[in-house]
Amino acid sequence: VNSFGCLSNTNQPVIAYAGPNMNIAASSTMICSGSPVTLNANGATTYNWSNGATTAVTTATPSSTTIYTVVGSSPNTICSTTKTIEITVVTATIAVSNPTAICLGESTTLNASGASTYNWSNGGSGSSINVSPVATTVYTVAGISSMGGGTCASTATTEVTVNQLPTVIAASTRTNICRNESANLTVSGASTYSWSPSSGLTCTNCSNPTASPSLTTTYTVVGTDGNGCSASDSVAVTVHPLPIVSAGPNLAICPGGSVVLQGTGAIGYVWSPATG
Repeated sequence: VNSFGCLSNTNQPVIAYAGPNMNIAASSTMICSGSPVTLNANGATTYNWSNGATTAVTTATPSSTTIYTVVGSSPNTICSTTKTIEITVVTATIAVSNPTAICLGESTTLNASGASTYNWSNGGSGSSINVSPVATTVYTVAGISSMGGGTCASTATTEVTVNQLPTVIAASTRTNICRNESANLTVSGASTYSWSPSSGLTCTNCSNPTASPSLTTTYTVVGTDGNGCSASDSVAVTVHPLPIVSAGPNLAICPGGSVVLQGTGAIGYVWSPATG
């Protein structure tokens, strides 16, 4: 439009140039942490990757999920083509749960999670294994998971503490008693105690009960220490029956006379009263 209001049209051609028909691919778009991935571009002559590579094929080892960019150019095209691809990095994490401590002679189950297959340092396999160590032991489990056409491996360790059993020692002040007599029992080596059988005992949860059994009896005591570990010991109290003593039949004598008294049924005798 000029100053007189006249309108005129003109055409200016715009030429759109296309870049090279480039494609981008990866050996896998999901990899394990620490694993390499091969990136491949084609359709151009020259390539410039965001990781600094200038070849059609490059290898990368990302530590975390990363988007890679490649710019491709060709001599017969004016424009370049840009392509991107995202590589997801997966970290396999294995967890192991178990009791912190067991007593000697006990077993415990170790449970692993976070993988598909498991191999334990003691030769076991599977997510759960049963172990019975005789000393504190560290167990290692290697887990493998399938990720994006590959496998991810991870390891975890756990320690099983083995507490030794208490040394429980039971004793008696007398191991042979007569019927209606008693013996003092004692025990040491643990924190708490439980005696059995309870017959003839003054207490069953103490360390020094008095035993008055009517028959020969073996007493067993279970002692438990501060770690919850238990052991036992036994002590026998032999009960001897009372002798059946006879002084003989009643006798009659004249004043000044004498008679022989004969006791039977025992090996020693004490007569009373001593007069006469």
